[in-house]
Amino acid sequence: MTGAAALAGCTGGDDEGNGDDGNGDDDGNGNGAIEADGDVDVWFETGNWDDPTNVQFNPFNPAALGGQLDEALWEEYAKYNLEHGEWIPYAVTEWDIGEETVTFEIRDDLVWSDGEDVTAEDIVVGMRLDEYQDGEIWDFAESVEAVDDTTVEITLEDTANQEVVEWVLLTRNVNTPEHVFGEYLDRIDDGEDPEDVMGDLATWDDREPVTCGPFYFSDEESTNQHMTAPAMDDHPDADEINFNGYHMYERGSNEAYHSSLIDGEFDGLLSLFVSSELLQTFPDTVDEIQIPGTFGAGIIFNHDHDIFSEREVRQAMAFATDWELAAQNADPESKQVPAVPCGITTAAIEDYLGDDIDDYESYDQDQDRAAELLEDAGFEQDDNGDWVDSSGDTISATIVYPSGWSDFVAAAETVASQLNEFGFDLELEGQERGTLEENLGNSDFELANFEWNEGAIQFNHPYYSLRHNFRNRQLDPDTSFFNYPESDTIEVPARDGDGTIEVDVVQRLNDLASESDEDEANEIIKELAWVVNQDMPMLPIQSKFEQSFLSNDGWEYPDPESDDMQILFPLYWLPKQGQLKATEE
Repeated sequence: MTGAAALAGCTGGDDEGNGDDGNGDDDGNGNGAIEADGDVDVWFETGNWDDPTNVQFNPFNPAALGGQLDEALWEEYAKYNLEHGEWIPYAVTEWDIGEETVTFEIRDDLVWSDGEDVTAEDIVVGMRLDEYQDGEIWDFAESVEAVDDTTVEITLEDTANQEVVEWVLLTRNVNTPEHVFGEYLDRIDDGEDPEDVMGDLATWDDREPVTCGPFYFSDEESTNQHMTAPAMDDHPDADEINFNGYHMYERGSNEAYHSSLIDGEFDGLLSLFVSSELLQTFPDTVDEIQIPGTFGAGIIFNHDHDIFSEREVRQAMAFATDWELAAQNADPESKQVPAVPCGITTAAIEDYLGDDIDDYESYDQDQDRAAELLEDAGFEQDDNGDWVDSSGDTISATIVYPSGWSDFVAAAETVASQLNEFGFDLELEGQERGTLEENLGNSDFELANFEWNEGAIQFNHPYYSLRHNFRNRQLDPDTSFFNYPESDTIEVPARDGDGTIEVDVVQRLNDLASESDEDEANEIIKELAWVVNQDMPMLPIQSKFEQSFLSNDGWEYPDPESDDMQILFPLYWLPKQGQLKATEE
């Protein structure tokens, strides 16, 4: 598997309706970059969910990372265009994934913000340190070395799924300068206990990062209200950027971000849920860009719970609920119900299940079927219509949800209302996102309305999304926060209707990662998707479109509906391509 060797630009309008360069104007120069007359003394004002006083940029320290600002500070190996289904090279210009080795070239013109050149040694240091934090590349790698200043070679431990390796590799960032992080690797190579060294590294808060993106973080210019990321004059693409940089402000809720866009305080946002009704109140200067997302609201079961550990109960909850209504109530324009719940994103499901999708249970609302399943599990409906256990206790629980996320609130309210009408006794409890993650990470919950997949682009690939269902490490590095049994073989009905099958899901995930034959890999994906569909580790309520926003008041960019915008995320990717320009002071 070989990657393209040239940086991809974006094209102008064509006969296939791909739109023109510029946001409705004829300002494109033919290769995707937008012409602008010199630098403009203006900052791009935007938002970030992170407290500007409590961020740091050491990638080996999981606490208080820079969030969205990372998109501007570091260089991505490559970007994935969802519309075209292809990689766009960036920091990595070409790559070759063979049976025994992976070789890739990095750009020879990148520099760190302190003036040092970016070299292959920087890449190697980062990858080698990743080994001591269970970095994904080490699921496949045996060793890594710098062949020369721009070439890196990874020796594979065994045969590998080339598609999975490509996703693991190309979603990395260039963020580990050797002259900053090399001392930690030297200590390990000199015989120090890796746990001690990585413990030191993991507790270092870096507020003065050495970065290589076209913008850098300025602690001195940041305030209690916003983070500041000025443009880096020495970056090789600096001529493509004609504005000062970014100011990133924290707001406390979706509603507060809505107001900042409506009132013209922000020039754009990376991602924000805005209902189609509310969108009608936005000024004409604000453009929405919809990009297929990798996650949405879902019901997460605590599998240590006496009731929700029962498969029949989980399935009954799925059949008892009108998922189309839940999506409609959240927003009909930006939410959609997965064709079948199977642990694969809406954008990818047809690509991997194909015509076999009809074999999978859709869980269309069928309350008679839900009642049968609950009766099979030992529950009965009393004279009040409540579902009770053998002791007469109603099925009851609290659903916790992120209180500031208005689309998740709507989904939680719809699901709870329908299940209560069916005979459950569910209460809702909104929690601030940080508190919610802490409680979920400690498995301190019964039911949660939380994302059923993670939001990073790699989770569009079934290897990632299925792993998220079976071997979740989102909130706890050592175990699934919702306690799905990882050591057990899962028995489910056979897909052909003949008896049952037993599936060791962890082993099959490993098989998927190592399977080099594409047809065999797809069969493993279908098998694991079937287990999700039947056993319901979690229940996806809806998939979402990512909604990005840009203001054309003083800014110029491609048509919001063009293919060029189908990359996560336009706000930070476009400047690197010369496609986001300030037009006035």
